[in-house]
Amino acid sequence: MSDFFGELRKAFSKYKINFLKVLLAIWSYWSVLSILDLRGNYNALLLLILVVLIILFIKVDLTKDKSNKKVVIFTAIVCALSFSLGSIINSHISEGAVNIFDYKTILYFIFLFIGIFILFLYLNTLFFANVKKVNLIVKNERQKCNKVFFISWAVILIAWLPYFLRYFPGIMSLDSRFQLYYIEDLIFMNNHPFVQTWFEGGIYNLGKLLFHNSTLAMGFYVFIQMLILSALFAYVVRFLYKHKFHSFVVVGVLLVYALLPQFTTYAVTVWKDVLFGGAFVLLLISVVEMSVQEKIKNGNLCLFILSCLLIVFFRNNGIYVLLFCIPFFLYGFRKQIKTIGISLACVVITYFVVTGPIYDYLKVGRGLSVESLAIPIQQVGRVVASGASIDSKSEKYLKSLFDFNDVEEAYKAHIVDPTKNSLDKGKLERTKNDFYSTWFRLFIAHPDTYIEAYLSQTLGYWYPSVKYWTTSTIDNQDSYGVKNKNLLPAVMTKVVDKTTSLDLLFAPIIWGIGLGFMTLFFSIMTCVVRKIDKKMIFVWFASFVGLWITMLIASPVFAEYRYVYGLFTCLPLIVFLPFIFTKKSSNKN
Repeated sequence: MSDFFGELRKAFSKYKINFLKVLLAIWSYWSVLSILDLRGNYNALLLLILVVLIILFIKVDLTKDKSNKKVVIFTAIVCALSFSLGSIINSHISEGAVNIFDYKTILYFIFLFIGIFILFLYLNTLFFANVKKVNLIVKNERQKCNKVFFISWAVILIAWLPYFLRYFPGIMSLDSRFQLYYIEDLIFMNNHPFVQTWFEGGIYNLGKLLFHNSTLAMGFYVFIQMLILSALFAYVVRFLYKHKFHSFVVVGVLLVYALLPQFTTYAVTVWKDVLFGGAFVLLLISVVEMSVQEKIKNGNLCLFILSCLLIVFFRNNGIYVLLFCIPFFLYGFRKQIKTIGISLACVVITYFVVTGPIYDYLKVGRGLSVESLAIPIQQVGRVVASGASIDSKSEKYLKSLFDFNDVEEAYKAHIVDPTKNSLDKGKLERTKNDFYSTWFRLFIAHPDTYIEAYLSQTLGYWYPSVKYWTTSTIDNQDSYGVKNKNLLPAVMTKVVDKTTSLDLLFAPIIWGIGLGFMTLFFSIMTCVVRKIDKKMIFVWFASFVGLWITMLIASPVFAEYRYVYGLFTCLPLIVFLPFIFTKKSSNKN
């Protein structure tokens, strides 16, 4: 009889635990619905999601895998913060300078945070318990790596050709036409990176010399850009093949580069960001190769130096990315610190010599540094636009910069341009110290408004569910004889246009900047769980963290995909880097 009651108590205890898990699943389910706003005509799908969550919560034992406990909790906190806080900021992003964090919203945030945190506790426990066991490396030796490279290069290039013909000679935005203006009129300015502008200009002018036509010359530049970018992506495929990744990984990555719209459309877009993003491919592969070699090979070192030079000269924030990386590179390659240190010193010295004395000799205009003050300008602008109290000294100075009524009408929470265009930029340039002191006084007086402005201005870089433009549209303007011509038949044009639409299922996810950095975050955590040497983790991922931080410090727009294109060019490789070693070889390294 005692055995019977003992079993009954166990069953009842298990029932209570399962009942609690069902309640937690419902809480997480409601939180997901609130964030993703899926309520509507999806009743069957929503019911299926609820059932799956209940099964997940009942089946997964949070106490079973104690070795990953810290990683699971940390990643759950990060994900819960991202989704719950981001959802609240996103719901107010179009409302201007409103007060977001009232007591009601704070309580709502806490409720959402707990629900999402619980969900990711279970998901992460399941994920990290299984990711340790994954083996994507085959045993057979790989031959003919160069053949794989050239086949991949051809496949990617052929897949991109319809986009080249559809948008011939290339997709051009206002920035593209400004650079063309600099090239045609021999204007030496560095607000668009001077070296990149004249790299483009050299190829464009060669095209004019060959074809005697501006449209064909721009098409020539775009085709050269396609050749370079497709070669870089084929190099990733070759790298995975060389390191014995399973064939489905190699082919899958090849198809991603050949077919996904962020690669097909950006390959034919005339932006400085495109080849700047491609440089990160060279950097990542070179540092990975050097990190697994006892002695650095000259070929990899040359690629490393070349990629660093491209990064610092092809976007103006590139030097800050490299400076952020230097301590991590020196630590990760401390056994080869002399070689890496000299290489990095040469790159940095070259940069400052070129942008200093050489630019001065060529009379290259530097542009206004106000462009780097986007976030402080937005924070001050939000204080003004919200009608908050401002001390007399700050008010006097700010009224010398802009009309308060203009700022109140123009302020947009997600982009600095309307506020910036209300400014007297010349005066701000001359009185930056006064601006900094004013900024600090207002920060002391209105820290909540500053936090709201900052979170709104950087939202897209940490919240995965932001929808914002990602590619330029065809404007059909005639600049210096360069005009777009669609060379595709109507049927193929519809197919190409459809693939680039953000209205397609999962398109906003594919184009999500926040999702890209969430993938980077999980890749780093996977490396930790799989016990990859921390020196390797530092050198592999430092450049992407540096790129992300530059956006968090100075982004003029809350979700500008092209600014972080360097992450997405490498994302297919980033996903698989944690699996480059089997468990045995990982422990050995």
